[in-house]
Amino acid sequence: MKTDSNQRTGPGAVVLIYLLFFLSGFCALVYEIIWMRRFAVSFGNTTYAVTVVLAAFMGGLAAGSRLFGLRADSQGRKAALLSYYGWMEITIGAYCLFFERLMQAQDEFLLWFYHAYDPSPTESLAVKFFLSVILLLVPTILMGGTLPVLIKALTRTLPDVGRITGRLYFINCLGAVIGVLAVAFWMIQNLGMSLSSAVAAAVNITVGLVALSLRGKLAELPRRASPLRETALESPAQEESPRVVKWALAGIFTSGLTAMIYEVAWTRVLSLVLGSSTYSFALMLAAFISGIALGSFLISRYMGKITGPAFFFALCQLAIGVSVLAMLPLYSRLPLFFLRCRELVNFSYETHEVFKFSLCLLVMLVPTTLFGMGFPLVSRLAADTLGKLAGKVGEVYALNTLGNILGAVASGILMIPLLGLKLTLETAVLLNIAAGGMILVALGTRRKKQSVKVLIFSGLALMSYFLVAPGWDRFLLTGGAFRFHRTPKATAEQYSQKAHERELLFYREGISTTVTVERHDSLLVLRVNGKADASTGLDMSTQLLLAHLPMLLHDSPSRVLVIGAGSGVTCGAALAHPELETLYCVEISPGVIQGSRFFSEQNHRYWEDPRTRIIIDDGRNFLFRTEEKLDVITSEPSNPWIAGIGNLYTEEFYQNCRQRLAPGGIICQWIHLYEMDETVLKIILRTFRKVFPQAVAFSSM
Repeated sequence: MKTDSNQRTGPGAVVLIYLLFFLSGFCALVYEIIWMRRFAVSFGNTTYAVTVVLAAFMGGLAAGSRLFGLRADSQGRKAALLSYYGWMEITIGAYCLFFERLMQAQDEFLLWFYHAYDPSPTESLAVKFFLSVILLLVPTILMGGTLPVLIKALTRTLPDVGRITGRLYFINCLGAVIGVLAVAFWMIQNLGMSLSSAVAAAVNITVGLVALSLRGKLAELPRRASPLRETALESPAQEESPRVVKWALAGIFTSGLTAMIYEVAWTRVLSLVLGSSTYSFALMLAAFISGIALGSFLISRYMGKITGPAFFFALCQLAIGVSVLAMLPLYSRLPLFFLRCRELVNFSYETHEVFKFSLCLLVMLVPTTLFGMGFPLVSRLAADTLGKLAGKVGEVYALNTLGNILGAVASGILMIPLLGLKLTLETAVLLNIAAGGMILVALGTRRKKQSVKVLIFSGLALMSYFLVAPGWDRFLLTGGAFRFHRTPKATAEQYSQKAHERELLFYREGISTTVTVERHDSLLVLRVNGKADASTGLDMSTQLLLAHLPMLLHDSPSRVLVIGAGSGVTCGAALAHPELETLYCVEISPGVIQGSRFFSEQNHRYWEDPRTRIIIDDGRNFLFRTEEKLDVITSEPSNPWIAGIGNLYTEEFYQNCRQRLAPGGIICQWIHLYEMDETVLKIILRTFRKVFPQAVAFSSM
């Protein structure tokens, strides 16, 4: 007689466990976003620094899933699994309450390390990775261990594995989506990062205490059962050969790898359409996780009807590749779709953000839903006995997460700079189709006719794409659709016409930015991720004054720092002063330095001047690590609404500037008066004057 697991456990207890795991997912993403921002402040907002933190975070999740999965399978631990989960959540919360103090200690160590050893960029990156691993190891290992522990606690029969795994994964991802949106749109803005982290820690501790109160309410399987009953409980719906299982495990690693490649590439493409604001990035991440949550939910509902999880997983991998192929030719048309929708609807701020989220879903929903089905399917396939259930699930989760790590590192640092966005996405498509195809081949004669049909269809889709599909329209993608303001003349057709009137002189897809230089008649414009950051038009007076104004006010400006190269005009203007001995030009994007060479007539080829030191780094990080005393600091960042740029408008940044200024030194800060409300402007001015009370404001004519 088959026993229903929910009846044995108690429906109320099961629902409560799902609610607790929802809150776990919520807290995990709150921490991840806060930690990424906090590490960006300490390590610099470079892609390398962000990547090493992400790798450390995911590495902890992978290690935790494997470690606690094996421990959960140990004899006699079944009754203690909820205690395990409870104490894991309490420990996460307690640790995160003190995380800010640990970060402060890390900052002090980094300052000592930089000044004592003057490390090379490679040595500095290695130390940052080591520190992030140390700080994130405890909470991330515990976070990674919660899923296999709960799967082990709730699963009664092998046929339940996929259903329970999918349901828990869905609930956790749903909490993560809410966490992303809450922390980006409300918590940090209203509570600040420290209090937001403390709130999440309190939720974790509460979750742990409630889990501890449920001890003993999960009924165990009967200790005595007939051999026939044990066989019935532990027989999978369809036996697969070890060869098929190995290829499926390779497939889940590939799935994790390509998922991160897609996420990074989609984020870069969508930032050209929606803008690079913190809110846009939060919406992209929420849309990505939403698709995974939906896939997990669907597979949990229909797992009982799937007799061949390996075959279905292979179909998912092939469908991911084909679905991305179908959308790829349309990506460069997204700006026109975005603008046409804005023509039809008069969006408020709230509805505009919902529309942006919907556009992200349009790009991501189908493939991410298929990604979400993969983990429960392979977990069901790999779990051959209940006795090793948690360990097998932990292994699958670890492989998928290790693929995530490789995908994050490879896509951002290697693939996009070397191959470009389009070819990076096409490479990921080929990997998905190859993974699905190898699993079908490994299945052999089983489902042979179906496999042949699927492979032929996938091959035809690939052939059709590479023979017929058009290339991307770079003019449309990089035209800055998100800043094409709503006026009677600001139509999609007008945008397209203006975009194609430009002459594209330079196009570079770098590690973190897409940089273009365009010419329209005699006007040169440098764009970063679609936003014009420098030009030979109205920007010229600002670019020149940022150098001339502080240097004329200083008695002897011999050492000058320019933060943000832009067109290089500010650097060229500073070099026109004969008393200047050393010019430090700190720019986070190598593509901007390369693009500035097209402004040689205006910047006087500043890079050739022997007094110039070009440094590829985050401006705040450079100030933090250098011991050089400076006579003039001129800060020329982009708009504060762009993700990461806000760090150059903070009190901590201005304090770093003050510490690096020599006696009598001057700082000149550019502040935008456009695309900024009065409240934000007053906050920036008040913050600046708090550190530099003797401040004077100038405006170019």
